[in-house]
Amino acid sequence: MDTTLLRSKAPPTPKDNSLVKIAVEMAGKPPQLIEFNQKQPLATIIQDLCNYWNLTDAETYALRFNTETSRAFVSEKNRLEVKNGHVLQLGFSSGKITQSILDQLSPQSSHEDKMKAIQELAGYATDPTFTAEFTEKLGMKTLIGYVENMESGKLSDQITVHLLPAFVDLMDHGLTQWDVLEPTFIKRIASFINNQSSAQDPRTLQAALSILESLAQNSSTKYGIVERELTIPNLAMHLQNTSPSIQQNTLALINALFLKADDSKRTAMSKTLNARQIRNIIVMSIIQVPGVASGNEIAHQLHVLQTLMLNVLEEPMNRPIESGDVEAQEKIKELRRIAFDNDGSDSITPLKDVATRKQIIPRDFRKLGFKNDATPLNDFAQVPPGALALDAMLYFASYHPEKYSRVVLENSGRGDEYDCPFARAVIELTKLLCEILKIGEPPTEQGTLFHPMFFNHDHPFEELFCICIVVVNKTWKEMRATVEDFAKVFSVVREQITRVLAGRPLTQEIFKERIAALTYAEITDLWQQERTSREKWESRSRPIMELRQQIEPEIIELIQQQRLGFLTEGTRFSKYTNRG
Repeated sequence: MDTTLLRSKAPPTPKDNSLVKIAVEMAGKPPQLIEFNQKQPLATIIQDLCNYWNLTDAETYALRFNTETSRAFVSEKNRLEVKNGHVLQLGFSSGKITQSILDQLSPQSSHEDKMKAIQELAGYATDPTFTAEFTEKLGMKTLIGYVENMESGKLSDQITVHLLPAFVDLMDHGLTQWDVLEPTFIKRIASFINNQSSAQDPRTLQAALSILESLAQNSSTKYGIVERELTIPNLAMHLQNTSPSIQQNTLALINALFLKADDSKRTAMSKTLNARQIRNIIVMSIIQVPGVASGNEIAHQLHVLQTLMLNVLEEPMNRPIESGDVEAQEKIKELRRIAFDNDGSDSITPLKDVATRKQIIPRDFRKLGFKNDATPLNDFAQVPPGALALDAMLYFASYHPEKYSRVVLENSGRGDEYDCPFARAVIELTKLLCEILKIGEPPTEQGTLFHPMFFNHDHPFEELFCICIVVVNKTWKEMRATVEDFAKVFSVVREQITRVLAGRPLTQEIFKERIAALTYAEITDLWQQERTSREKWESRSRPIMELRQQIEPEIIELIQQQRLGFLTEGTRFSKYTNRG
């Protein structure tokens, strides 16, 4: 009887993931199909390829990726990105190319050779392997010297068109510190920006803006030179450029200068940027141009700019007013004079006795809504909003005296119970606006929110305050509020302001119209609709549905028991006839 011998199969050989099958091409040579061994030194692989093609000096050759997304040199850092089926190219190494470029950039080289070298440099500048080699051979020093010797303000030169963008790409690798740039270099780059010639090449101008932005951000020692060489009006002219990239880089440079400036310079820069001419440029050339301000990058720069400009108010917001502050005392007197001396003269003349004076002044401050009618400055000791509230109140009284007087007189004539304490409302509203606008908080890294209407007035915060304080008075009347309802009124006012600002009105007038239409009754209806919608959604949520399924049998059983109990006890039914 034959027996069958059962033989066990040999285990499969594990796949060697370090071997990938690729093709290698070279100009004028037949391609090679090879196994690329990830464990083998790159120099050995390149030597084998050179031997196959009869090439000498293998150390002057290197492999490069050849895809739509990458033409980078293959190095020890990125060699694991080589996958099965890839096609690589064999060409000159980064060291050989670097030396060739530097030789062509020597002073004795012709203009054509320099042009060719710069164009080649621009093609390799984004590659980290090339940049490391170029930096090691002092290539950056050569470029810096070349820029320093260029003609001031001349941007039309074709070498410059390729040189400055390549310089930006090389610096982006972080192998060269921005502090190495000397004042001569910085002044030369600034001259390109200050040159308002129409012959400027947009690529060069964009690169010049980017270089000075990076200098302002990354060099503590060179910021002062950049700041002295540039002016905000000169930079603002580039915001009229039709290229969104140049507009974006210009805004980024302005923001970089703003961020590094001290408090006094920030205040001066804010006043310059709030000037009508510059505001009109931002509105007409960016905000009102379809599709420009909606781009994430420009929207982010506008967000940063607006945040920095509003943050200038942080200092007065956090500065308490002391009772001995002479300037603040004069402001308080002016507030009282505008409210109660309609003829422009002081109602308390030297002829009036001291007793009358002591009675009238506290009474007037009481009508203005101050808690401390004897020392009203004490009301502004709390921070925030501190001195900012007094400044906003004085702005309202000075620039809108009729509205100011009307609001004050209305609230001093309703009776103590229904009066809206004006000064207290001013302080609370100022604090509320600071919270809504996040004054004092730095710009967010990915933020794109900005309010277009703030670029339409030279005092945007103060004008917003003036509109909103009238809304406070209007809402107070609509709610028939008393002093006890103060917090409730401001919860409604907060809702009114945030809802209208969320619509990003283009001007203060549009904001004014929309918030006037958003009455207390409208807010109440919106709250009710949102509550109903929320309850409806919550009733359909998974936890509620599961709970309903769990307790439904118990509820049905309880109903049945109640019905049986009702029938058992019996009841009396009324009998109705046709007559009733």
